[in-house]
Amino acid sequence: MSRSICALVCVAVATGACAKIKTDAPFDAPVEDASVAEVQPEAGPDLRPDVNIELPPAPEDGSRFTSDAVGTSVDMNCGSMTHTATKLPPDIMIVQDRSLSMTNDKDDKQCAGAKGNDGNCGAQSKWTQVVAALNDVVSMTDMTVNWGLLYFGDETTTCGETAKPAVPIASMSSSAITKAFVGQPDLTGQIGTPTRSAIINAVTYMKTLTDTNPKYLMLATDGQPNCPPTGSGGMGGRSGGSGGAGGRGGRSGTTTGGFPVGGTASGANADDSAGSEQAVADALTAGFPTFVIGIGNTGGTAVLNAMAVAGGKPVPGMPGGNSYYQVNNTTELEAALQQILGTVATCVFDIGPPPNDMTSTDQIVVFGDGAMINHDSSNGWDFSNGDKTQVTLYGPICDQVKSATIKDVTVAFGCLGAR
Repeated sequence: MSRSICALVCVAVATGACAKIKTDAPFDAPVEDASVAEVQPEAGPDLRPDVNIELPPAPEDGSRFTSDAVGTSVDMNCGSMTHTATKLPPDIMIVQDRSLSMTNDKDDKQCAGAKGNDGNCGAQSKWTQVVAALNDVVSMTDMTVNWGLLYFGDETTTCGETAKPAVPIASMSSSAITKAFVGQPDLTGQIGTPTRSAIINAVTYMKTLTDTNPKYLMLATDGQPNCPPTGSGGMGGRSGGSGGAGGRGGRSGTTTGGFPVGGTASGANADDSAGSEQAVADALTAGFPTFVIGIGNTGGTAVLNAMAVAGGKPVPGMPGGNSYYQVNNTTELEAALQQILGTVATCVFDIGPPPNDMTSTDQIVVFGDGAMINHDSSNGWDFSNGDKTQVTLYGPICDQVKSATIKDVTVAFGCLGAR
């Protein structure tokens, strides 16, 4: 007596086809007799005999891993988890000159009706042009850049300074910055452009930030630095803008923090170019590169060029021979700001810890718009920190992210002990 065994085997393909495997081998037949078993397909209700099912060859090591070109692999069949990586926004502190010469026009000339240090140039003033550009760009990048604002100049005392930012670095800070521009500069302020102290104060503040985002200073000024600390060897410099500007104005704030211990301002008429250049160089050493923007006829081309180089972020290509960004109106400043933002566009992504106990950062694959990115620090990705919670993209891949050619970066976490 013999009995047949019938098993239904399904292969997951688009047709949903199944095939019956039948054997008439008797139950009591010896094992070696199983070779005589007849195997024939039996069409089920959905069987399409003309469909050829071809399965991909298994990897030589028998794993179920998908690998990039340099061997990073992850078991995609073990319950892997995929999520979008979050780009880290840069932290940018605007170090803004608000001295009363900013009320002059782009040529540093006062306008009709000027009184004292107030250039009275209204919509044509350097201040109005700068504020319009900053408001536009900061509001447009509110979700992609963490902005802050620190003033210098226009204080209640000659060569006074503000040790703390008017607006701390934060996400979605455009509204606070717009409010901070209202009523500035104060026309009752005193003269002085303590650029060195402003940079020192900005660095002191930036060091208090605990996030891992890239950090930068952006110095925007319309003239030569002055107000060196007593005993610092300051040299005589210009006392004010042309056309009777009467020096740089000043206003409000805490008047401590920027000068060396025991130092005081030696005067608004003393040049502090060398000290300001050194402060920018020190900021770079501390991890805070500085972009330098010159507004209108600055009368300080040499020192602005020197600070731009010392700050580590000179203008690419040095158009017109300048290492700093020279602007004369709102349109030019907006263009300069967009160029700066293109430079600081980050390729650092926060991927977070593994999503559960079954996954690991040692088994991840990074994708750009669905295409696998190689684990390669020259043209691909690598971990940014020891905790492996961030990755940085490099080379042409990073360029594609900056230009928005690649719009979505995702990470797949594979399973622990998958290999």
